[in-house]
Amino acid sequence: MLSHLKTIGLTVLLPFLVPAITPARTAIADARAATDVEIVGVKIGLGGAFRTGKWTPMTVQLKSESDASGTLQVITLDGDGMQAAFRPDASRVEIRAGQTASVPLLIRVAAVQPWLEVRFVADNGDVTDWQPNTDELGRGTLSSQQVLLQLGKPIGLADALAVRRRVAHEAMTVAKVEEAAQMPTQWLGYDACDVISLSTSDLTFLNRVTDEQRAALRDWVRRGGCLIFCVGSQGEAVLGAEGQWKDFAPGQFQRVTTMRNPGRIESFAGENYPITLNVDSNTGFPLPLSASVLADASGNILAYEGNDPLNQPLVVHATEGLGQILYVAVDLDASPLDDWNGRRHFVANLLDLGLGREGGDSSSGTKGQVTHLGYRDLGGQLRAALDRYPNVRPIPFSLVLAIAFIYLLLIGPADYFLLDKFFHRMHWTWISFPLIVFLTCIGISTLASRWKGHVTHVNQADLVDVDVAGGTIVGRNWTSIFVPTNRRLNVKLIASPDVIPDGGQLPDRQPGNALTWLALPGTGYGGIDNESSLIADDAIYQVVNEGSLQSPSYQLHDLPLQDWSSRGFYGIWWAQSSNLECGELQEVDRLVAGSVVNPLPVPLNNCQLMFGRWYYALGDLAPGESRLVDSSLTAKNIAVQLTRKKVVETGKSSTQVSTPWDQQNMDVPRIMEMMMFHNAAGGRGYTSLLHRQYRALDMSSQLELDHAILVGRVATPAASVVDSSEELQPDPQRHWTVVRLLLPINHPRGSGD
Repeated sequence: MLSHLKTIGLTVLLPFLVPAITPARTAIADARAATDVEIVGVKIGLGGAFRTGKWTPMTVQLKSESDASGTLQVITLDGDGMQAAFRPDASRVEIRAGQTASVPLLIRVAAVQPWLEVRFVADNGDVTDWQPNTDELGRGTLSSQQVLLQLGKPIGLADALAVRRRVAHEAMTVAKVEEAAQMPTQWLGYDACDVISLSTSDLTFLNRVTDEQRAALRDWVRRGGCLIFCVGSQGEAVLGAEGQWKDFAPGQFQRVTTMRNPGRIESFAGENYPITLNVDSNTGFPLPLSASVLADASGNILAYEGNDPLNQPLVVHATEGLGQILYVAVDLDASPLDDWNGRRHFVANLLDLGLGREGGDSSSGTKGQVTHLGYRDLGGQLRAALDRYPNVRPIPFSLVLAIAFIYLLLIGPADYFLLDKFFHRMHWTWISFPLIVFLTCIGISTLASRWKGHVTHVNQADLVDVDVAGGTIVGRNWTSIFVPTNRRLNVKLIASPDVIPDGGQLPDRQPGNALTWLALPGTGYGGIDNESSLIADDAIYQVVNEGSLQSPSYQLHDLPLQDWSSRGFYGIWWAQSSNLECGELQEVDRLVAGSVVNPLPVPLNNCQLMFGRWYYALGDLAPGESRLVDSSLTAKNIAVQLTRKKVVETGKSSTQVSTPWDQQNMDVPRIMEMMMFHNAAGGRGYTSLLHRQYRALDMSSQLELDHAILVGRVATPAASVVDSSEELQPDPQRHWTVVRLLLPINHPRGSGD
C-alpha cells in the first residue's frame, strides 16, 4: 500500500504532545462463553494442508447444551494486514441441543502461521469468540510450494517427490484425503492444489462421494486443474454404462483386460525396475495385471499394449476443458504395483507431464535482485506493475528522512539559536514552535497533493480462457485502485456479456464469481509467505457469498481505504456456453491447417494461433469472421517469440540470442504473455522467477496435446469491479484484456504415440 505523507506532520508531534494511549488487542486464548454455544474446534485445509494466498476449505465445530441459532464468521488477516471476516454460505447456523454442528466455509490466509478468530453471534446478540493456537491450526504451505492431493488410496506421490528433489522453500507437499466426507463441495476448495490423484481400486471410497463433491472435482479439472486418474480392475464399475466417473475418462470405456507382460508399464517409468507379478497359490503361475481399456482415446497416448496405440492405451495425457487428465489404465495403489520399486519414477514422470518442467536450477536465481524487488514469482511482478499509476509518484524514503531531519533541526537547534542568540526572546518559542509545526504540515500536505493528486485511478488486467469444444469459460481479473480520500467500498465482480458467448450459461450450469484481495507471493513486506502477519487496523470488512452454493458470488463489504492509498483485488469468474463456431483444424506433419472462426461477440486483435512449437500471426478477427490457415502463412517458433530472440552477427557467423527477462519490467501485456506460456519460454531458466501463484494460467502443456490455442486482445475490459455506488472504471490505456480459445484439432489416426 502506498504511504501517505499527511500523517508525517502528526507523527513528528508525538514526542512533544501527550502520548496517545492505544488499547492493545488482547489475544483470546480460550472461548469466551457469553452464550451457551461452545466453539469446539476448527479444521482447516485438505488433509490438514492449506496454502497461503489460496482459497481453502475450513470447518468450524460448534456445540450447545440447548437449541441455538445465529451467525458465524471467521476473521483472519489479508495481505495488507486488514481483518477480513469470512462467512459460511448458509446465512444462519442452527445448533441442536447436545449435538455438535460442523459448519463448512471457504477462507484465504496470508501467512504460514495465520492469525484466526472464530466468532459466533447468537440471535439475542450474545457473542462467543475463540482464537485457536498455532498447534491447532498447523503450519501452512508457502505459495512457492506446490500441493499434491491424493484422494483415496495412495499411488506413491510422496515417494515420487524423492525423485524430484527441490530446495526447502519450493518442496512439494502431499496432502491425503482418506474419507470421502472430507472432499469439498465447491471447486474453489481445491484452489491450493496443483495436481490431484484419484485411485479407484477401493470402491468403498468412491461410492461415498456425493454428486456435489464429484461435480466440484470435475469443475476444478475443467477450469484448469490436473487429475491423475488410475482405473484398473474396477473399470466396469467406475467407467461403465452405470459408472458415475465415466465423464473423467479421456475416451469411451471398452473392457477390462489382462496383461501378462507389463513391459510397457516398466518402460514408462524410464528405469530398470521389473514388475514382479503376483503368483496364483494354486497353480503357481503369475497373475496378470488388470487394465481398463478405452476406445477412441483423445490426447497423447504415451504408453500402450501391442502395436497400435489406439488398441490398448495404458497412459493417456489429454485435455479436459481447460485442464488436464492423466489417465493410467492400471491400479497403482494395488498389488503388485503398490510395492513396485519403479512406481516412484512412473509417478514422477506423470507429475512432470502435469506440472511441466520449469527449467533452471531450483537453487539458482537472482537472489539479491529478488530480495530488492520483494517478489520471486511472476504473480508478484504483475502486482507491482498494476500498482503503478499515472501522475502518482511514490514518496522516496530518502525524502521522508530529509523532511524529518529538517523538521527536527528547525524545532530544536535552529529555534533555540535564533531565539536565544539573535532575538534574546526565548518565550517566543510558544509562537515559533506551533508556527513551525503548522507550516511543516502545510508544506507536507502540499507536497503530497502534488505527488499523489486528487484523482481515483484504476488499473485492470483480464485473462479469459474459453474451451470451445466443451463450452467452459473462466475469466481472471486483477484490479488495482488508488484513492485520494478515505472511503469504504462494497465491491463485487461482474463479467462483461461482451466476452461470454450465448450469455455464458446453461440451465443446469449457472455462472459464478469470487472477488478477494490480491496476494503478493514471497517474504517481502506484505508478502503472504511470512511466518505471521501484523494487524494494521482494527476495522473488519466482510467476505460474503451473495450467491448460492451452486452459483457463488463472493463479495467484499465495508472495505476501508485510507487517503492516498492503493488496494489490489483478484477475482475469478466462470460460465458455461455451447454451440460455439470455431472452424475446423487438423494436424498435418506436426503443423496445423484448416480455418479458425472468432466465436466471440467482440473483435479479437493481434491474433496468434499456437500449436506444438509453432504459431501463426493471423491479425485481427471480427466477430464471426473466418480465417484460412494454410501454407501461405509462415509458421514461427513460439520459444523464439516468447524470449524475443534476435540475430546477432559474430564475425563471419550469426546466432540467435534471447533478450534477457527484466524482472523490473512493468509492461503488463508482456508479463501476462509470460504467465500464459512460461514453461514454453524456458520457465525459470529464462525469467529466474517462479510461476506458482497462478500456475494454472500456464498452458504450455496444452500446446503439445490435442488442441490449438488462439490468443487475441480485446479492446474492452472482460469484467468490472463494481462498488455499490459506482463502477470502478479503469483508466484509459490502463486496462488490458487477453482471450485464449482452445480449439479442437483433428489428428490422424495413430498420431498420439
